[in-house]
Amino acid sequence: MSYFKLTSPLSISDFIALYQENSLEFMAEKIYQNRQRTSTRNGILKAEASLKVAQVLLNHGVNDLDGITAIINNPAFEVDFKGITGQGSGVSLRYFYMLVGLDSEIKPDRMIIRFIEAALSRPVKMEECHPLLTATCQLLKADYPNLSPRLLDNLIWQFQRQQ
Repeated sequence: MSYFKLTSPLSISDFIALYQENSLEFMAEKIYQNRQRTSTRNGILKAEASLKVAQVLLNHGVNDLDGITAIINNPAFEVDFKGITGQGSGVSLRYFYMLVGLDSEIKPDRMIIRFIEAALSRPVKMEECHPLLTATCQLLKADYPNLSPRLLDNLIWQFQRQQ
């Protein structure tokens, strides 16, 4: 059953209003159909994390996608984003940047880490992934001029999913 029929994208303030009109439980169960938590220990519902991210965006003056450039790589925004329960590692922040269109970003999740570890035959820390994929794109730029870290991340993820 569909609860909301959107004819245009929601503003951040309209998105927050949905939570004010409906309970967090309703949003998790009926809208997202997802009761997963942001982390296994003391994590909050991802539906709650979505609301908190929206609140952080609005607090930083972003009410729609057009305003997103104001917070990209903004240290104050990043501190607030990482302050949301379960977001401290920065993985979700990088993924957020990917989703809003930054081609320079990757999501250093387990799929990416496993691929790089297999390629390098050594353990890889999450913090190494972005510089390694960025450097790889630079090395391959002559043969693949449209390759970006975001695209390479996607290609690796698709490859890993089939393993």
